[in-house]
Amino acid sequence: MEVQESSQNSTQKNETPSKQRHMKGAVRHAEKRRTGTCKFSDRIASISLECYRQKVPSSFRDVQKQTCVSCIVAHFGSDGHLEVQSLGVGTKFLPEQLLNKERDDDGSIYKGVDDSSFSGYGCRVRDCHAEVLARRAFCRKLCHDIYSLRHEPSRKRNILELCDSSTKVKLRPDVTLHMYSSSAPCGNATLKKFATLRKEKFNSTLGTNEWPSLDHEIISPHSTHLGQFSLLLKKDQNVREVAWRKVYQKRCPANETDDWCPPGTTSVFTNQGSIHTCSDKICRWNYLGLQGSLLASVFETPLYMSSLTVGRKFSSIICRRAVCCRAVKRKNKRTNCHTNTHDAGDFPIKCGASTARRYSLNHPSIMGTGVYMDDAGVLEMCCKTEVGQDVRFVSPLCWAWWPNLGEKAECIDGNSGFAVGVADDETKGTQIVSRVSTVSLINMICCEIIEKKPKLPLTLKSIHALKCEISPAHESAKLCLFNENITFQDWRCRFGQIKDN
Repeated sequence: MEVQESSQNSTQKNETPSKQRHMKGAVRHAEKRRTGTCKFSDRIASISLECYRQKVPSSFRDVQKQTCVSCIVAHFGSDGHLEVQSLGVGTKFLPEQLLNKERDDDGSIYKGVDDSSFSGYGCRVRDCHAEVLARRAFCRKLCHDIYSLRHEPSRKRNILELCDSSTKVKLRPDVTLHMYSSSAPCGNATLKKFATLRKEKFNSTLGTNEWPSLDHEIISPHSTHLGQFSLLLKKDQNVREVAWRKVYQKRCPANETDDWCPPGTTSVFTNQGSIHTCSDKICRWNYLGLQGSLLASVFETPLYMSSLTVGRKFSSIICRRAVCCRAVKRKNKRTNCHTNTHDAGDFPIKCGASTARRYSLNHPSIMGTGVYMDDAGVLEMCCKTEVGQDVRFVSPLCWAWWPNLGEKAECIDGNSGFAVGVADDETKGTQIVSRVSTVSLINMICCEIIEKKPKLPLTLKSIHALKCEISPAHESAKLCLFNENITFQDWRCRFGQIKDN
């Protein structure tokens, strides 16, 4: 049944938290009271959280009151209908020790959900933050939609359609994609510095099917040396020794310490992480699209989000800086970035005119919501309380869902990166390769969509070679982004100079 309308890893402050004393009996809301942007953003949040309550077991929700939830929602302009395309729930990512083990490929063989066997790179889900799982589940949903479009064209509510004179597909003209995150994406979106913060104001002039279309004001790069636009990594707290990478560039304070970084994150110049924050990844998706490299080969144009709705820790100017505006070409003469338009002039593209027309920076509408994930939750504030440490993500369980999966979301152990059987006693505790893992997605895309069986086991080299062969335009645009855009030049790659997902 399809759900219709009716990110971060456990973090600790880099410094010793301050103490604050409250009167006896003092309580406060688990989620700070806030104002939404418009009716549409509240609709997006409501249907996303309803999907979370329907697809994730109450045994998890009742214990882990505060977690991170993300969804990708389709809006059908013809009738105003909203439909959840994918769901991600999670706050964990793999430690460096496991990442290195998988990269080195120890020859282990793992079981798939359909009794198939997988080995090599990509069997574990490296990043189980909600936004990443939602996007991976969305890629799975796209595969089902493309297959259905080719073999079952009469199916209703497909968000895609075939191009007129091509074998490629595209998003239906009456459909727009909208992302929801119950908390500000980890990384730059939680770095509340270098800008004047303003309270969100509810826009009552917008209807239930309308969202803001105001242009994004250009953000002045006045503090880049202090980390204003910096890429950040998810910090592995188990790595104690820090070996700072030698920086062959002008000395910058932000490159010499991570004391300025938001809790749970670190600079790209340390060895305390290798997975980029969700803010960095969303910013990247706003240039390369949500569909990923392999699926880009069957799409006429990249799939971009029209809006991003955020719950906790939301600040409009900080969020748009993090997910799009920091990637604007620095010496831009324009006064504004145009919302929901794509201007190839944002980058000095040198990879061919056809690629330049396809890929460009997307500026989604940035919205807050007054819909709470835990509206009734309160925290006792009496005695001494550590400021900013009230939300703790204890459970390692993470979840991914898309409509074709069924009534229950897939459960993933965020500490191992494997799916965990929890439906019955026979599969309980069994580690299996997740359907949203790299190896599962590549296998499905190649076998069912592109009809080119990949060579297993996968390695970093073979994955990169496969992407370059099947989707050279996407890989060329990615290389241009990393090499030519100053914000992305420090992107940490997984293999040598291959700057991949």
